[in-house]
Amino acid sequence: MQTTSRISLPLEDVYVAVAVKRLVDSSGPMLAAEVGSDRARQAIRKQIDKQQLSTELSESLREQSRLVLLGDPGAGKTTILRFLTLQFARAVKVGAERVEDPEERDYGPAKIPVFIRVAEYASVFSKATHTSIRDFICSFCCRDIGIAEREWRMLVENSFNAGTVSVFIDGLDEVVSSSERNEIARKIDTFAASVPSGNRIVVTSRVAGYRESPLSGAFTVCEVLDLTQDQIHEFLDRWCLVYEKHCNPNGDPNSLMLRAHNESEALTSSIDKSEGVRRLAVNPLLLTILALIHRNGAHIPRRRIEVYRMATATLLRDWQIGRGISDDNVFEEDEALELLAPLAYWMHCSEPTGLAAKRDVKDLLIRVSTRTRGLNNRPEAVQLVSKFLRRVEQVTGVFVERTPDRYGFMHLTFEEYLAAQYIVDADDEVTIERINKLKHHPRWEEPIRLAVANERPKRAAKIIREAILIDSEQLHIVQARDVLLSARCLGDCNAVGELVLLSNDVGVMLLNMWADNWVSMVASY
Repeated sequence: MQTTSRISLPLEDVYVAVAVKRLVDSSGPMLAAEVGSDRARQAIRKQIDKQQLSTELSESLREQSRLVLLGDPGAGKTTILRFLTLQFARAVKVGAERVEDPEERDYGPAKIPVFIRVAEYASVFSKATHTSIRDFICSFCCRDIGIAEREWRMLVENSFNAGTVSVFIDGLDEVVSSSERNEIARKIDTFAASVPSGNRIVVTSRVAGYRESPLSGAFTVCEVLDLTQDQIHEFLDRWCLVYEKHCNPNGDPNSLMLRAHNESEALTSSIDKSEGVRRLAVNPLLLTILALIHRNGAHIPRRRIEVYRMATATLLRDWQIGRGISDDNVFEEDEALELLAPLAYWMHCSEPTGLAAKRDVKDLLIRVSTRTRGLNNRPEAVQLVSKFLRRVEQVTGVFVERTPDRYGFMHLTFEEYLAAQYIVDADDEVTIERINKLKHHPRWEEPIRLAVANERPKRAAKIIREAILIDSEQLHIVQARDVLLSARCLGDCNAVGELVLLSNDVGVMLLNMWADNWVSMVASY
């Protein structure tokens, strides 16, 4: 887990086992011939609204060889897959028959783990559409592990045929184009059908992106549940202890445990005092940010947008001062946002992998700095951008070199938050035009919600009315989508002033939608 560019906490030491809820289609079983049909797609879309009792992830993994894990932003989907990859790799390395984590949870038979980011596959697929998931695993996944492609391909093919591979596919929703996302979903379906059922395949996605591009009925769909109060306490106990050990590697163990216990108790008390903060703390990413903010001695905010705002400010300025960096080298937050916000917007538009070539990043920032600071001298702009990138990576860790010569934000959430800042950093006409253009793309739902929540009530209401609800009477499906997005945006705002009236209007629209749907259901019988 990355906390700054210089602090990395061991995954196993802070990982808390999550529970999942299986989402069941109530329309009855589908024939094999129907898998992939329109009826199957519609049935699967309904799954994410159905509920069943929760189970531990380890149990679902033992029972299902084809599994989809859905979750909200920051729910820990990528962390889960990385944790599973680590546990499976360790079991295979020592020749264990089954995979068990340090808490002795059983994840099933040991199988060779392969971790894939859908965005990386999509980058290859966009240039060579004939590339299958299997081809990608055999040809590209060996490049970072020091194995010759021929040797790796032979190992993987033999293992697939023997049913001894676990493929973890992360971020189906991160593909920008809905048509390309559908194509990749079909590629995953084809891959799942082409390998023996003994091989395990686990796919993650946000709910919003999965609704439009679900996988076939061969996959069991589960939702990653919010953290319980006990899980929150367990995480804080673990996190505080690991953090103390990291900051004081030579400290007395008893003293470190006492300080960690006191820090965890104080943080738990701060969270429990506010219902709004408790609602935030059920999300693993937000809980981590709350812990970082509290560790820095700041007051914990109650709204999600305020948490992101404070976390960004903490990373950009407060930590620098706390680490003894001179004022001359400290970023002013406005100075950093002036470059990071347009960078985040550009990356969210153009780089679904979350990574961009250093050259492209520099070119964009040079253009931005030339425009915003009136620099006519390109060498001066180049020098400014080089210094900025060096400082933002080494000092804050918000934007870092993730692989050689490829940069990205420390977490997708920061990219989304900063892209949201760019969306609303313009006059009303431009802001409304930007949101209206992006509002039907699932990848942009989170930045839009953050953008609206960032504004004062009067402007937030204007944006919702004129950017999101503007098309609501033109097409029924658009109306439903727009009303739902408006309701989600309102849920992120403080309901005061004009937002109260708008909330009432949107509430009436939601009731009308429900009534229309109910009447249609009755008429169909």
